[in-house]
Amino acid sequence: AHGAYPEAGINAIEKTFELFNVLKNRGLKLNTLKIEGGGDEYVIPDRCEVKFEIFLEPEEELEKMISEVDFVKNF
Repeated sequence: AHGAYPEAGINAIEKTFELFNVLKNRGLKLNTLKIEGGGDEYVIPDRCEVKFEIFLEPEEELEKMISEVDFVKNF
């Protein structure tokens, strides 16, 4: 969408921030290492790539963490 009509599109960068907040609110310990998105000026970003690292405490179960990430897979 053109920047003058943001309601006509979905801002991929904003959706990425929403995803980050969902993950944090579900208790995942994560760091954002890299974020890249958008492109041309005056165009609503249609893509955003982000690299997270998720930390597990020794007592946390990997299967539970995977299910938390799967919860937001179709975000």
